[in-house]
Amino acid sequence: AADVAAAAGVADLAAGVAAGLNAALLAYGQTGSGKTHTMSREGGGDGGESGGGRGGGLAGAVADALFASLDGDRGGARVTLSVVQVHREAVTDLLAEVAEAEGGAAGAAPPPDLPLRECRATGGAVPVGARTVAVSSPAEVVAALAAAEGRRAKGATAANPTSSRSHSIACLAVTRPGDASTPPTVGRFYIADLAGSERAAAAAGLACPAAAAARGAEAVSINLSLVTLGQVFAARAAASACAGGGSGGATPTPPLPFIPVRDSKLTRLLGCALGGAGNARAALLVCVRPEAECAGETAAALAFGARARQVATAARVNQLATGDGGGGAWG
Repeated sequence: AADVAAAAGVADLAAGVAAGLNAALLAYGQTGSGKTHTMSREGGGDGGESGGGRGGGLAGAVADALFASLDGDRGGARVTLSVVQVHREAVTDLLAEVAEAEGGAAGAAPPPDLPLRECRATGGAVPVGARTVAVSSPAEVVAALAAAEGRRAKGATAANPTSSRSHSIACLAVTRPGDASTPPTVGRFYIADLAGSERAAAAAGLACPAAAAARGAEAVSINLSLVTLGQVFAARAAASACAGGGSGGATPTPPLPFIPVRDSKLTRLLGCALGGAGNARAALLVCVRPEAECAGETAAALAFGARARQVATAARVNQLATGDGGGGAWG
């Protein structure tokens, strides 16, 4: 995945996060197109550059680049990680599940649906009560992400026997304490492995009626959230065009389009990167399947990517006031 990481500009994004900027890396595409494999597992055990030869895919490459940016210039920097999933519009804490499993609580109740709180500082939503863990190396990041991925909602569909049924969003935060001449800062790297878009028939085409009904309901929720994400990208692209075009004084500037960030929990959690002025540098990985019967989904995914490329963002350094508690993974 080293070539993919280079094409996505992972090293530059990570360097910006170490300096107090926000960044986002999103994987989008049809179910079974390799999003999770590329983001989390590609290169496992092959000695590849991604994930420092430990596996971990692009997420591992992000961790490597982030800690490489901090080497020799830690300055008291603290790195924290939080991972949540959005499954049928319920937000659950994947790291909390890890903690319960390690505590040996057999048969423990599933984690609660976390409430979201709007954060003016980030422009996005904060999952209230999500567990944040301190990490001190790329290996710790990869291990935590792998454990969280193992607890992510998955299920068999007619299109993919191990389909991810939720959107997974990890947030790596770098908080620097500052000194007498510079204020403390926090940079956040959002890593989103989006559940695959799919036709309801492909999701529900199973022999077991109960499983087919569950997969179908998941597909409806997944597709609705992805449609909202596409609408947000389209509105952001239109807003970028309005900001960049100008009227030259001859014609009134058209009103900025409404950006429906609050219409789904996925877009609310990614609001820092997607809403308002787009306070993040972002990269989108579009994954496609090679089969001829997937040509329609491939064309739709590429059109989604083309819209996203029209979005202009304006990342800025996130400065914290003295004693500000907003330096956590989410805010």
